[in-house]
Amino acid sequence: MLWPECGCFCFNTTVELSPHDEKFEILTREHQMYLSVIFEETIERGVSTGELDSNINAKGLAQTLVVSDRSFVDNSMNMILSLLDS
Repeated sequence: MLWPECGCFCFNTTVELSPHDEKFEILTREHQMYLSVIFEETIERGVSTGELDSNINAKGLAQTLVVSDRSFVDNSMNMILSLLDS
């Protein structure tokens, strides 16, 4: 890895600009919701083909991958705890 201290450009931009620009925050939230839906559909395909465990909560796992707001964080924590229990 060339620049490990730099992090994700998209995430860093979101963190930097969202608190200061309401329109950007809305755009960012919509994009994260869109990504969550894409991940959820992909996870569901993995479950239906048998590549992923059928007990996986596709929506919860997808939200875990794109944590953005309080409800996503709560779902993420529940998902992480359930993964630790399995």
